[in-house]
Amino acid sequence: MDQRLLELQQAKVIEIVHQSARAGVQKILELALSAFYFADHVIQVVESANTLPRPIACQEGCYFCCCNQVELTTPEALFLGHYGEQHFADEEKKGLMSALRRSLDLQAGKHKVEMARIRPPCPLLQDRKCSAYPARPLVFSQGLLAGCQAVGCQSAPLELSRALLDYFNQPRPVERWLQGEKVFKISRPPKN
Repeated sequence: MDQRLLELQQAKVIEIVHQSARAGVQKILELALSAFYFADHVIQVVESANTLPRPIACQEGCYFCCCNQVELTTPEALFLGHYGEQHFADEEKKGLMSALRRSLDLQAGKHKVEMARIRPPCPLLQDRKCSAYPARPLVFSQGLLAGCQAVGCQSAPLELSRALLDYFNQPRPVERWLQGEKVFKISRPPKN
């Protein structure tokens, strides 16, 4: 990614986290939303500046990235968990929790290379569509990680299934993360 764009995203993260300490939960959720806008902007810049063999296909209905080991940043996990709380009915949440546990069971003891060969579908993928598309994780997240790290918030890449289970199994994860607590377990793949 262009260093200037990375620095712009990092600066935006720092600004939002500092504002969130005063303004509360809703402001921190804007952090992930701003990353979506940033990613859309980057895609537009890349497509307009370069002749690509094919257009970037990141749009609703494309699920190529959803059949993989999906990783996300802490702000993305918080935003995605909040989205699930707000938009999924109780039965959908129960189904999601079961799918998350099945995903973790499938991953247990396997290295990322082995999981890449299996290409498991994301637990949020339903009928070839993301059930949380407006809150989906991004591919462009280096600036989010760097900005979170700069302000002392948990910032390691997270595995989607583990992160969402952690989100739903504890009280007030957004507020606690803002206070500098580690709210997500970091999954370590086994060594080869």
